[in-house]
Amino acid sequence: GGRLLLPTGSLQDVGALLRTARSLYDRLVETASRMIPLPGTLAESPVVRSLVDDGVVNLTPRGSRFLWEAKIWELEPGST
Repeated sequence: GGRLLLPTGSLQDVGALLRTARSLYDRLVETASRMIPLPGTLAESPVVRSLVDDGVVNLTPRGSRFLWEAKIWELEPGST
């Protein structure tokens, strides 16, 4: 009777996580989402910029800051 929740953030390769989750679970439902400011020193890091350029990490510019998105997914187990 419990629930299985999967937290994700746009600071990680969300696509790979969701592809794996979809291969294991019948249904993924986004239950919560929040935009969170990224500290400027981290946003300006060469490593983070490289991950953004490669499409692994997604940041949203807003004013002079960058935001990352945190999401919570509820997973329903497969019948197999």
